[in-house]
Amino acid sequence: MPLSLPSCFPAPNDFPGAAGFEHISLRSPTEARMKAYLITTGTVFASIVVAHVWRITAEPSQAKEPWFLALTFVAAAFSAWAFSLVRKTARS
Repeated sequence: MPLSLPSCFPAPNDFPGAAGFEHISLRSPTEARMKAYLITTGTVFASIVVAHVWRITAEPSQAKEPWFLALTFVAAAFSAWAFSLVRKTARS
């Protein structure tokens, strides 16, 4: 069931600058929450990867720690997976 605004609110496309947001649909609140969750999760894991890469540049000895590298690659994989799911939900 699509969401609709009461008649006292203008349609979303009536706002200046709204032209780039036609691709956003509010088919269900659950879908919107899931997309927000995926974006948040992807961003958190990407931040972990950035912090790990920064730490490797600051402390080159970390590049030889297998657990540190494994956790960096796992975080990168989770981030990529989350953003790929965001793209899949945007297409459907």
